[in-house]
Amino acid sequence: MCGIAGTVSLEASVDPDAILAALAHRGPDGAQAATAPSGKCTLFSARLAIVDPLARALQPMHTDDGRHWITFNGEIYNHRDIRRALNPCGGWRTDSDTETLLHAFAAWGAGCVPRLRGMFAFAVWDDADRSLFLARDPLGIKPLLYGWTGGGGFVFASELRGLLSMGALPTSIDMVAAADVLRQGAIRQPRTLLKHAKMLPAGHTAHVVGGRMLLRKYWDPCNFCRHDGDAPSYDDAEQRIRAAVEDASRVHAMADVPMGAFLSGGIDSRIVAASMQRLAAAPLPTFTVGFGTLDERIHARATAQDLGTDHHDRLLTEAAWPALLDQFLDAIDQPSVDGLNTLAACTLARTHVKVALSGLGADELFGGYPHFSILSAGSPLRQRAIVLRRAVSKALELRDGIASGTRRHRRLPLLLDRPEALLLMARSGAVDADLHSQLAIHGDESAEAAEEALAAAASCIAATDDPINQVSLHELQGYLRDTLLRDVDAISMRLGIEVRPVMLDTPLVELALSLPGCFKLRQGRHKAVLKDACRDMLTPGVAARPKVGFQVPAREWTPRACVDLWMAAFDSPIATAVLTREFRLRAQSAGSERRSATTAEWAAFVLVEVLRRHGLSP
Repeated sequence: MCGIAGTVSLEASVDPDAILAALAHRGPDGAQAATAPSGKCTLFSARLAIVDPLARALQPMHTDDGRHWITFNGEIYNHRDIRRALNPCGGWRTDSDTETLLHAFAAWGAGCVPRLRGMFAFAVWDDADRSLFLARDPLGIKPLLYGWTGGGGFVFASELRGLLSMGALPTSIDMVAAADVLRQGAIRQPRTLLKHAKMLPAGHTAHVVGGRMLLRKYWDPCNFCRHDGDAPSYDDAEQRIRAAVEDASRVHAMADVPMGAFLSGGIDSRIVAASMQRLAAAPLPTFTVGFGTLDERIHARATAQDLGTDHHDRLLTEAAWPALLDQFLDAIDQPSVDGLNTLAACTLARTHVKVALSGLGADELFGGYPHFSILSAGSPLRQRAIVLRRAVSKALELRDGIASGTRRHRRLPLLLDRPEALLLMARSGAVDADLHSQLAIHGDESAEAAEEALAAAASCIAATDDPINQVSLHELQGYLRDTLLRDVDAISMRLGIEVRPVMLDTPLVELALSLPGCFKLRQGRHKAVLKDACRDMLTPGVAARPKVGFQVPAREWTPRACVDLWMAAFDSPIATAVLTREFRLRAQSAGSERRSATTAEWAAFVLVEVLRRHGLSP
């Protein structure tokens, strides 16, 4: 796990020390830069040493002939299997998966990527062809941002702050991305905060040569939702899920440093902890954080006692909030309304381990969120939208005062003419939020943000007729990728700890997507096939507990405990430039009245603070 960056054919020099400093938090175990013999490409790496932690495995690495140069962030869990298929002429110099990946690319080129099982973002420079190859893992667990400079140069980095440290890109803000933050709490990829920087899409490779980039999709979750043959029986699906969970746990146990697991009172983390404890020779360290009244520590302690883990927990109070919030705003890199729970959990875990396992992704794959049940009857989404539209239209005709007085209510019947809107409403509550009352945004930018969101939902509907799997696809390619995974990466790397989402092991994801939705929501039970497959790991009480969100009361605590920061943020020049005056005044009233912030006010606060800390302005 590392922070990586690189430059190709830049017209102006950059400061290598500034770039390495911007990456340093992602890799406290050694950082360096290397320039290929041609002088056309410089690669940077800051290493968090997990596999072969010796100095011999430092990056960037190159092949003995000096042709291929690599910088790599992530873990390749099957790298030993890949090694057995390779025969590097100079032999192996390290036990690292970085060296395995380097020789795999030298041998197979882009064909090495589909063979990889893990989480990764990497770049390989071919000094003979003067070309750069980039790749990102199927789910987008590891980030990779890039941009073209005005003179035809190319730059990339793990984080926005890495790109900014190069001083090579224009720093104008992407206001469509800002609209995404207020609409859904995070930026929809491939956009970033900068107009001139993009995120390499998940499941894609890129070939950069001669001033051009060729993007190629090598993995598409939609492909696994198309059922060409008969579905397996439910019993067979149980067995296959159980085998896939056990296999995912086995491969994720690859590490040469201490490892633990996050543990809540719920299903997913218990399955991960139970699976890993069965593989461990000693009690597995587990970690739980409670937040004020949202405290699952009692349930987590009971789970830890059942499993025999070495458990640690912590209660976060409002008094500790200012320090945690400041740390969060420094860590997040790009705006997000989520992630504070990850910060608290990683802060606790890093004092004991260097790798933490997570159950992230199971809700998206197996129908864990309450809104999955909206579509659980199995009717086609379009038919349900038509029925709902008619019902809403009739209701609003009867309540003319509401319909004429609230623009959102007036828009709702028209909104439901587009069935993909239901997917968006389930997650964010609306498709066409009134951004003009909040952001200093042009009409075309607002429309562009809305249409991109609708297009993403429409692609999920087109992929399958199964309504549960439609929602799964939307969650995987939206909230999971744009918010949860991006937050986990930025925050965990800020703290020097690697988080591994076991449930997002690619074979397990592909299997889960291939199953009928009725296996996931079965007789009113969410995640039924996962629970039944792992029933021996779950007590009846745990299996029957309703889902409890792992949320920090940020909207309640921030205007009260951090009132000066809150008021100053909305009074800042950046806020004046990107937010409307009326919205800023309403947001400041949360601080003056010590009331809870609205979702939009909290999102705007994070947006403004991240812009300010990066030194960005319109």
